Order: sequence, then C-alpha cells, then structure tokens
Amino acid sequence: MVHRYGKDVFRFARSQLPSSQDAEDVFQETFRTLFERGRSFIDEADAKRWLFATASNHCKHFYRTAKRKGATPLDPTDPVKWVRGKTTMTIYQGEPYYDSYHDVWDEVNKLSPAPREAMYLYYVEDYSIDEIAEITHSNPTAVRVRLHRARRKLKLAMQERRINGSGTISPGNAFD
Repeated sequence: MVHRYGKDVFRFARSQLPSSQDAEDVFQETFRTLFERGRSFIDEADAKRWLFATASNHCKHFYRTAKRKGATPLDPTDPVKWVRGKTTMTIYQGEPYYDSYHDVWDEVNKLSPAPREAMYLYYVEDYSIDEIAEITHSNPTAVRVRLHRARRKLKLAMQERRINGSGTISPGNAFD
C-alpha cells in the first residue's frame, strides 16, 4: 500500500501543508491509521479514496492545532510545485500566449485550504466532484462552489499578472 500510494499521499499532503516535514507527519499518520485499523478495501480506487480522505482529515487536524498554537499554516513564499515545465497555449486578442502551469499553481497555492484541496483533487488527481465530496466529507454542491470560486479567483489573478507584466499569462478562457 505504501509503495503503491505513498507518493500520491505525500504529494497531496505537501500541497496542503506549509512544509515537507508537516507533510511527512501527515503521511506517517495516514499509513499508521491504515495499519492500526487493518482496513480492507473493495478495490484500488476505494483504497486510494480512503487514503486521501484520511490524509485530508490529518491535514485539517494540523490546521486546527496550528491555529490554537498561533502558527501561520501556509507560507506563500514557499509554494508547492505540483506540475513543472508544462505549458499550454491560449489566444488573447489574436496573439498566442503560453500559460505556464508553474504560474497557475503559484496562484493556487495562495488559495485557502478548502478550495486548494478541491483544485488539487480535481485537476491533479483527476477525481470527480462526487468523489471529492466523499473524500472531503462535504456535499457535491459545496465542492462545485469551491471549484467555481477558486477558478474565478485564479482568472482574476492571472489577468492581473498579465496586466502587470509579471508573467506570460493571458486571461484567455483557461478558467472559464
């Protein structure tokens, strides 16, 4: 189980938490919980969903604990790079522009935890709205709203980057 899903669970935890050490703690707690409960699964998809749900719960516990301790849960100057080196082309005012996933995920990292979690599970792990709702213990409508609001914020942020010249991003319809 650890060999099969360990990297995915760690990457998910790292996308939600401020440091690799915190992500390692969540990784260990997630698999400790699995081994302590001796849980069996119907299929691999069920196992992966359970692992993400458990990791999500441990991340939320981290934020609750950090809030009580007065810690800052996410350092925006230390962004997680989920996808590196890929680009997409969009057309903006008749001219092609290349959108860097690196720039997009830098903006995703600035979102609050719930929308960032939904974006990661939807776009990186390729889960459906219903599966994300099951993993995050929320309803599908809430997940849709989180994704919609996150896309809207990202679209505005990317437009601002383009206007300010701080990136090679076009507003295009990448987030419509």
